[in-house]
Parts: sequence; C-alpha cells; structure tokens
Amino acid sequence: MHKQCNTNLLVARFKLKDYSTVTSLANIILEGDPRCIKAHFYKGKALYASEMYKEAVTAIKKAYALAPENEEVEKAYKDITEGAKKFSEDEKKKYAKLFK
Repeated sequence: MHKQCNTNLLVARFKLKDYSTVTSLANIILEGDPRCIKAHFYKGKALYASEMYKEAVTAIKKAYALAPENEEVEKAYKDITEGAKKFSEDEKKKYAKLFK
C-alpha cells in the first residue's frame, strides 16, 4: 500500500511539474523496490525536464530494460536518449566555437 501511495503521489507531483519532489520520491520507492518501472519512468522524465540529461538517460534505460514492450516507456526512452544526444552535440558545437 505504501508503495502505491508513493507512486500515485509521484504521478501527481509530476503533473504539477514538481520535478525535485518526483526525483526524491522515486529514489525512496526504488530503495524498497528497485524494479519499480513507474519510479524509473517518472524519475527519468523529471530529470530530463530538469535538464539533467545524463541522469535522465540512466533512469529511463532502467525502465526500458524492465518493460521494453511498454509503448509509453519505449517512447520516453527514445525521446530522452535522442534529446540528451542532441543536447550533447549542441554543447560540443557551442564550446568548439569558444576555442577557435
């Protein structure tokens, strides 16, 4: 019951864009159940929204590894990994211009 309450709270806080709380709640849930797909999923989405791209990719990869058949997880996995890659490429270009 406690896990279900926390995952419901996690979803509600995500909808309110309270990403730091989502990340904290996800970590609490994952301490008790490291295989909780919903916690990994929302942690990844919250970290991505907070522009913490490396951490977001790590979290969403765990969700995807646990549920590769889940369409919503698969879409988030693709979106987050592609977004993180694009950010990384943009950063490289930006810093390359500084040192020319």
